[in-house]
Amino acid sequence: MWDKLRSVILVYLKDDELEKYESLMYDEVTPNIKSCKVLTKEAHDIYSTRSRSPASLSGKIRGFDKLLEELDKVNDSTVLIHRVLLSNIKLVVFTNYDITKVLGVLFFSE
Repeated sequence: MWDKLRSVILVYLKDDELEKYESLMYDEVTPNIKSCKVLTKEAHDIYSTRSRSPASLSGKIRGFDKLLEELDKVNDSTVLIHRVLLSNIKLVVFTNYDITKVLGVLFFSE
C-alpha cells in the first residue's frame, strides 16, 4: 500500500511545487498508515469546518485550500483518507477510491 500511495503523493508534490517534502517520502521504509473510506460530501463538510480551526489559521496545518477545491470538483461519491505518520512529519492524504490521484494533502508542522 505504501508504494502505491507514495507514488501518487510524489506526483502531487511535483504538481504543486512542494518538492521539499519529497525526501521525507524516500527515507521511509514503511510508515504507519491508517485509511478509511468517507463520503465525499462528508469529507468536504468536515474539512471545511476544520480549515477554520486555530491550528489551520496559524499555519500549523497547511493544505486546506487545495484540498477543498479538489473535493468540490471530484465526481466520486467516496474518497479515501489516509493518515500517514512518517518519522519527520504527519500527513493526512486524500485520494480517490482507486488511489490513483491525490486530491489533497494536509501537512502538520511541529
